Amino acid sequence: MDRQRAKPIKIHLSLNGQEWVDALSFRFADSHVERLQFMPVDPASTQTPEELKAAWIKEEAEQFPPEGADEDALKKYEEECLKVANEQTEETATQAKRRAVKMFIHGTGFVNNQYLQVCVTHENGCTKMVKPVFKNSKKLGIEIPDMG
Repeated sequence: MDRQRAKPIKIHLSLNGQEWVDALSFRFADSHVERLQFMPVDPASTQTPEELKAAWIKEEAEQFPPEGADEDALKKYEEECLKVANEQTEETATQAKRRAVKMFIHGTGFVNNQYLQVCVTHENGCTKMVKPVFKNSKKLGIEIPDMG
């Protein structure tokens, strides 16, 4: 299965069984959501709305542990990341936010393509499809839609 994910599957279409036309390639995308995070807001920020929008849509580099770190430093780095992640997850679970608030979806296997969508569902049964902002293969950004 990993070999199939690594290379695209080519699809050919025929209307008469004799002439074949190359269609788009297909590639497996196996993504998993791990947690949610509200986008941090700095009230002291002096950025203009245009700068804020540009920063929102800009892709981000993935976070990796420091190179050449020994085992204790790696363990400390992982514990620090886990602590921050738990705080951010607790905030999303305990604080109510209004529409138009920006959130990050953390996970693995996200692929940047034109068909990427996030389905937001409210407990009242309302469902909205949202086009996320691709940050990197482990992070997407969305703006909470009006679920009223």
